[in-house]
Amino acid sequence: MTTRPLSQLKKAARIWDKAHRGIAAFWLRQHATSKQGEYHPKESKLQILKKLREQQKAQSTSVNAG
Repeated sequence: MTTRPLSQLKKAARIWDKAHRGIAAFWLRQHATSKQGEYHPKESKLQILKKLREQQKAQSTSVNAG
């Protein structure tokens, strides 16, 4: 087994850390939005569009009533 110089190890650690932070941030964003019901991977596009239309109808009726 060959040993790598310390500078190469530090560089690899920086790359790994940066990638891990990016992945963690992406996962947290997805998890936060799916909790709010805005996005769920099991829902089809049609179901999402239907939900959006219902929300828009509800908003327009509440504006008209006010």
